[in-house]
Amino acid sequence: MVDFDVEINNHLQWRAIIESVVSGDVSMEIHGGLIASDKDCQLGRWLYSPESASYEGNFHFNLLIADHKKFHLLSSEIVAAYKQGDFQKTHKLLDEFYFISDKVIDTLKELKELELNGL
Repeated sequence: MVDFDVEINNHLQWRAIIESVVSGDVSMEIHGGLIASDKDCQLGRWLYSPESASYEGNFHFNLLIADHKKFHLLSSEIVAAYKQGDFQKTHKLLDEFYFISDKVIDTLKELKELELNGL
């Protein structure tokens, strides 16, 4: 069984990594393909595992998959723009990044509530 609070925290940690890269606080080489992959983070491993099978077909679960994928694609675009020195594009993408990130968190909370109520 998934712990939605842990998944929210894991998502926030990913978000913090991207924020640290963009703020210049962390000078690390992050492979763009790893950032773009929505299957390699903790949440992604759960989303695409047999453990999440009971949620398949659920509106919120499908929304989570789509928004989580968008979050990773935006993360990759943000890091690429930052590395290229295109700070205007970086900050423009950040607006959408935060919007999608918040949607991921909200949907995780919805799924947690559904689970508490017997899905």
